[in-house]
Amino acid sequence: MFANYAIMSQDVYFSVFVFQEPIATTNIQRAELVALIGLQNDKFSYETKSPEDLDLDKRKIIYSTCDSEKERLSAFTFLSRNGQNSAEIVFFNQSALVVSNFELNIMEIVRRAGYIHSAGKFVFFCRWEDLKMEEVSKILADFCQNEHKGYDVKFYTESDNKLYHRKLSTLLIDDLRYFLDGEAFTPQSARLKESFNKKIDNMPLQASDEGLLMIYKDSSEKERADAFATLYPGRNIGEYALCYLSQWKKDNPIHFLDEMREAKPFWSGIFTTPHKLMSAMLNLAAVKQKHTVLDPFCYTGTVAIEASQIGCGVKNFDIAEPKGAEDNFNFFCKGTSKFTEILKKVEKLLKELMSDPNKKLWEMFQEVAQGSITLNKRLPEIDSTKRIEKLMGLKRYKKLKLNKIENRLLFYIFRRFSLEKERGFLRTGLEEIESFINSYLYGIPNVSANRKENEGYVFFSKQFELFDKNKGIVKPTDPSFKDVFKDYSFRVPRVGYCPAKKQSSTSFKRQDITSNFDKYGIQENTIDAVVTDPPYGYGEQIDEEKLKEIYQNFFGKSLGWLKSGGYLVFCALDKVKTGRTKGLLFTEQIMQMLNHEARTRRISFSIEHLYPPLKSPLFIYYWKSNFALNRSILAVQIMKEK
Repeated sequence: MFANYAIMSQDVYFSVFVFQEPIATTNIQRAELVALIGLQNDKFSYETKSPEDLDLDKRKIIYSTCDSEKERLSAFTFLSRNGQNSAEIVFFNQSALVVSNFELNIMEIVRRAGYIHSAGKFVFFCRWEDLKMEEVSKILADFCQNEHKGYDVKFYTESDNKLYHRKLSTLLIDDLRYFLDGEAFTPQSARLKESFNKKIDNMPLQASDEGLLMIYKDSSEKERADAFATLYPGRNIGEYALCYLSQWKKDNPIHFLDEMREAKPFWSGIFTTPHKLMSAMLNLAAVKQKHTVLDPFCYTGTVAIEASQIGCGVKNFDIAEPKGAEDNFNFFCKGTSKFTEILKKVEKLLKELMSDPNKKLWEMFQEVAQGSITLNKRLPEIDSTKRIEKLMGLKRYKKLKLNKIENRLLFYIFRRFSLEKERGFLRTGLEEIESFINSYLYGIPNVSANRKENEGYVFFSKQFELFDKNKGIVKPTDPSFKDVFKDYSFRVPRVGYCPAKKQSSTSFKRQDITSNFDKYGIQENTIDAVVTDPPYGYGEQIDEEKLKEIYQNFFGKSLGWLKSGGYLVFCALDKVKTGRTKGLLFTEQIMQMLNHEARTRRISFSIEHLYPPLKSPLFIYYWKSNFALNRSILAVQIMKEK
């Protein structure tokens, strides 16, 4: 338990949250953190600050343990307001320091988050140039003394990032070029560890693998008004050294698939909403266990998969056949305990395929896969007239004796190959077939090392089953820890995936958003949140007037379905990186349509606890894609007149 300090009879807690992505990629992680805190304390007030607000010139270093309570707290104007839960949040580019008068359930925040990398207790921060080895060594030793435990110290460095294939972007220290206390980083960091270890060796402390003292580099943009600020924006960036006791790290195997070219079993031919982003959107919608979420554009089932880990029921609809979305949901939410067994059967069949001289097995699967393909303006869909069940009813397919999840996984692997081939991205030779299937199962080959990276479905299944076996928390003491987590030297407990909770029913139904309201079979004022990623009209090449009709119906139906106090959270097209702009709807137009529909229905928007802390009729965040489209994320809480 972290040492407590009192202000106006209130305990004060210091926590650090490190984000998966920097502010340059998205700002939704900041809103998500505030929303997650709000889920634990639904009535709390907060203020946001930048590091420059804390007047480091007078202090050089701010840390969590020292002799003088006033000295430690003097950097903050934090005060309890009439006994209310309060917090100050200092945002850096890829992390945040939270000072609060209530204790946070850090593990639950990390588990639910889409964009939190790790979190724990704050130790110190200062400007990078003010980092002094002896002072830091003493602060670390004092922290261990207060905790009654000895911890190892590690830096986030670029060398470690290359070794463990983990993207930490702006947090990484260039250990080949950076300086520490005026000298080269590597020898100085070694001296720091040596000095620190000597100090804790003299203490009656036991080593612990419950966390690590992590030191990383983050930055923040300064407020400058001089000529150089305009001519050279890089001079506005201040660099800081931060240290925290990393207690929990996020490792959700489903989110891991975001990095595998969206390797969900059912794939629709384009890259859809990342699981991390959809998880953050659900958090902005403040959904809780037993809430009902609605997704009118379910596509590949991302909302259903993410909401099920919270314990929500989801009503899923789409104009296209939603069977693929349902299969993805069943695969992730119902098949976890037998993943290794499933993949062994799949691997066995694939080996038979490759060794079959007559290629009859391959021809059979090709027949099934090809039979389900239809292209809608170059985008593949499931053909509603050729259902998978009908195709798999062939007698020769039944002889394989696969269960429902196994045969669908195998089918989708072949279907994806057929789709890629149909679109001209693959050739049809046996070597290409084998390479494609192996990449799906084992990950992309590492040519330089002449081996395959352990990042495919086989690796995914190991993570999934380990989380399932340990009820969502995997500790470094687990014998499988080293085999499952590449960055195993960071001996920190992992959370992220949580085995399916008892949840409300989740359903999938084919439905056109422009159809009559009654066809959905959902009464007004019964849905807690509508969370979705609507079509942008970019890939589908939908006519602009038709696109407007889709959005008008989407807003009209959603505002009717939602309870007063419910949330509408969705993505919108914000920028196209290909030069095409005609026939598309962008954020400004979509906002106008939503506001018009709300005024017509006498509905107002009210959100008080999302970053930035401004009262506004609409909250907008950004998410920058590496590909063709950037998105904005709009999050509104609706209030209906009684």
